[in-house]
Amino acid sequence: MKSLTCMRTELRQGTLEIEGMTIECGVEVSLEPHTEYIVNLEFEVRQDTAPTAMRLRTFSAEFVLFDNETENSIRLTDGVSNSSSFRLRTGQENGTLLVFNEYLHSYKKDVEPTYEYMTGDSGIVITKRDGDTIHFACNNRSPREQLAFEDVTGVLTVTKVGSAENHFIAPAGDGSPIQQYCFIDSGDEVPEEKELVDIATSLSGTISPRSEAVTTLIDRLEGLNYTIISSADNAVTIEVDISDEDTTQFAMVDEARLWNLNLVKVKTRTLLNQSTNRPES
Repeated sequence: MKSLTCMRTELRQGTLEIEGMTIECGVEVSLEPHTEYIVNLEFEVRQDTAPTAMRLRTFSAEFVLFDNETENSIRLTDGVSNSSSFRLRTGQENGTLLVFNEYLHSYKKDVEPTYEYMTGDSGIVITKRDGDTIHFACNNRSPREQLAFEDVTGVLTVTKVGSAENHFIAPAGDGSPIQQYCFIDSGDEVPEEKELVDIATSLSGTISPRSEAVTTLIDRLEGLNYTIISSADNAVTIEVDISDEDTTQFAMVDEARLWNLNLVKVKTRTLLNQSTNRPES
């Protein structure tokens, strides 16, 4: 059977329905504007799987830490932080919390493994919903069986605890709803962040992309309100209105993750997604 990642690519969708199971890329929770939440996450990892972590990532929302510093991405590592609780606040817009598993993997001998996600047979199924609580189970890249979903099991609870009327989330350098995003297919290479940002900010011309992932992305955008600003063999920069619910920044990140593409927000020179970009093995 093909890997779950191959199925997602061929079907051009992130959610799979197999043998009565709904397999997602992550657990997604919608958040109301100007609201404070408490997020609790507990998880266990099967002994014989790869070293694992859980990633919590927010869009139009912020984790508020003990020192009042804010973060929009947190990694909880197995054996170090299997049970954690955070305050989460939204600002003036609806927000999203995304939770997914990461795992260490190396594609070459003598190369230090790095965390990756959504490769091979990885995926998440929601096993139970009970009010604010979501029970989930995950495959890492190479599970014991493709549909076992036993590598990671956990419980996520997102509880609304009050108002955050005065909480404001500043735009990242440019609050305009018209934004440009550059999607880059780096093949089996893993460029540094600076190199990816340099590629995105210098991309010009309109060469027809030959990268399958990039052309698939463009096909998926058909019917949406977007403009291709520039393109190359392995990259494309598009301009979208992020106030449109179909082309939000979260939607751009989701597409980049789905097709394993690097994603740079051009105006702010911000790397929003870094692909694992390694061949299946």
